[in-house]
Amino acid sequence: MERIENIVDYNAELFIKKHFSNLNENDKMVKAMRSSVKDTIKRALAAYDGGRFKQ
Repeated sequence: MERIENIVDYNAELFIKKHFSNLNENDKMVKAMRSSVKDTIKRALAAYDGGRFKQ
């Protein structure tokens, strides 16, 4: 699970920097977007891992 957390953090930061680089880092909206992006990536990776192990 730690591997997934590291991947999630890394990819979320890349996504935020690429698409929202001009926003204030301390803004509540940016923090909410980061959390949402991390949740989405985490669900996608968990689904991928779950599907991979079922095969």
